[in-house]
Amino acid sequence: MCGIAGFFNIAGRETPAQARAVVASQIACLRYRGPDAASEFIGPGVGLGHARLSVIDTSTAANQPMSDAAEQVTLVLNGEIYNFQELRAELEAKGHVFRTASDTEVIVEGYLAWGVNVVDRLRGMFAIALFDHRTDRLVILRDRVGKKPLFYAVHDGVLVFGSEIKAVLRYPGMPRKANLSAIHDYLTFQYIPSPATGFEGIYKLPPAHLIVADRGKQITVQRYWELPHPRTATRERPIEELCGELVHELREATRLRMIADVPIGAFLSGGVDSSAVVAMMALESSRPVRTFTIGFEEQAYDERPYARMVAERYGTDHTELTIRPDGMSVIEDIVYHYGEPYADSSAIPTYYVSKMAREQVTVALNGDGGDESFLGYPRYAYMRQIEAAGGDWMPRSRQYEVSITYFSDAAKLDLYGPLMQPFLYRSSLDTLDPLMNQGVTLAQGAAWADIHTYLPDDLLVKVDVASMAHSLEARSPLLDQKLMAWAAQIPEHQRFDGQETKSLFKKAMEPYLPHDLLYRPKMGFGVPIDHWLRGEMRRFAYDTLLDATARGRGLFKPETVKAILDRHSAGENWASRIWAMLMLELWFRVWIDGQDAFSHPTSRRIISRYADKALEPA
Repeated sequence: MCGIAGFFNIAGRETPAQARAVVASQIACLRYRGPDAASEFIGPGVGLGHARLSVIDTSTAANQPMSDAAEQVTLVLNGEIYNFQELRAELEAKGHVFRTASDTEVIVEGYLAWGVNVVDRLRGMFAIALFDHRTDRLVILRDRVGKKPLFYAVHDGVLVFGSEIKAVLRYPGMPRKANLSAIHDYLTFQYIPSPATGFEGIYKLPPAHLIVADRGKQITVQRYWELPHPRTATRERPIEELCGELVHELREATRLRMIADVPIGAFLSGGVDSSAVVAMMALESSRPVRTFTIGFEEQAYDERPYARMVAERYGTDHTELTIRPDGMSVIEDIVYHYGEPYADSSAIPTYYVSKMAREQVTVALNGDGGDESFLGYPRYAYMRQIEAAGGDWMPRSRQYEVSITYFSDAAKLDLYGPLMQPFLYRSSLDTLDPLMNQGVTLAQGAAWADIHTYLPDDLLVKVDVASMAHSLEARSPLLDQKLMAWAAQIPEHQRFDGQETKSLFKKAMEPYLPHDLLYRPKMGFGVPIDHWLRGEMRRFAYDTLLDATARGRGLFKPETVKAILDRHSAGENWASRIWAMLMLELWFRVWIDGQDAFSHPTSRRIISRYADKALEPA
């Protein structure tokens, strides 16, 4: 797990003045992603930079950027390739010679053997930038599900890219202007859907996509993989057979993600998915698994008792932390690290559990992905109820709206100030209908939409950013491409029986997890923001959202904002909307208002932690 950044001059082979310093500056703001080593490659009209978190082959020989022996290809990788040993053996049989024990070199040699089709053989999480010296071409690849991020922009004929937006913004002359259309979508979903970002002209490379940039030509962006279509899931098989296969696939996916040359552990929330991963880890490990749990004083949000059930059953080396309202002291750190408007409040406990885990391990497994593949969200049951009541006559996104929106189209009518009013004529939900229509049923369509939107643009962003802020690698067995493809081909009614969401997964885990944990109501990774906004954070919310700076921005009507705050203070629950507005206003102050976002006190403080870690000479 690392940070990557760089540029490619599409218009010509000219290299920017002080190109090495440019790439070094891009990498400097990503050093928490890779504190162990950093370097860069500079060639005619191209620069690749890398900050390394050493996980597999921790020797300096495996540092990046990495080239083959003949220097035909140079690449930088953020992520891990879990089947690298298998691919290495195949390449060695073809005559390829390896100088390291790293997974990175397998990609280098694999590209020489198979070209860009090497991506079809990679089983893992990755963002890769690869320069082919022979063809004067840059290729950028992002993994199938979107575990590892990749941002890019084209500025004055130069393709600029990075693991985070801030690395793109570091390129000289890169514009920094708020994307109001994307903010309109953010207020609907609490995140900005791909490929847009909070900045005009800067984009996310969607999951399972690649970029090919040839000198003197336009860049091309194309999809290279798709999950099996929902309509192909028609063959019913005995549940006992499916349960056995599920355990086999999950155990294998977990085993692959336990390969590391550094200490590993697991996030244990007390939910079904993370508990299942810990159970599989325990079966594969000869020593106690290290587990980490976050809890709250508010009992309705605290899952620690369920996490302890699993920790005690498998004898894990268990660590807990209780988050109190003073946990909000990290709010500006979160605004800085996420880099664009992001309002999933569970980023707070994820940030803290990552910090806690990093004190003992370098790699942590988690349970992300189980609800989407195995139909575990309560909203899927709600979709089934709507369908049973004959409600499948209206656009599917409108049926899903109540489950996934923060500010509805109607709510925006009262909220929007003059700057946002032009966007009232476009519904953010329209983008969901083509995805939801891929499912035979409403629940199936909702899950398909979640896999392509909510999962990569919210959940995976949350974990990647929070973990990498503490130089921690997060791995997700349930997002294994082989496991996801297997699950996608199981009929919906076998994954979700009646009103028992994720029934197949729970049935398969019965021999491994307590019954009370498996069949309790789903809590999610909730945060008591509603309580905090009536207590310790109340004054902060009023002051931030109603001061002269916020009022003068023109985004929202001040009277509507005050009414929302007042109603929440009086006992109604408007926490999600307040949090979305609060995180947006703080993002503006850190990233948009100042002439140089990197001179903001939070930026300076975080970057300075790594200022003494000089870049290695190329």
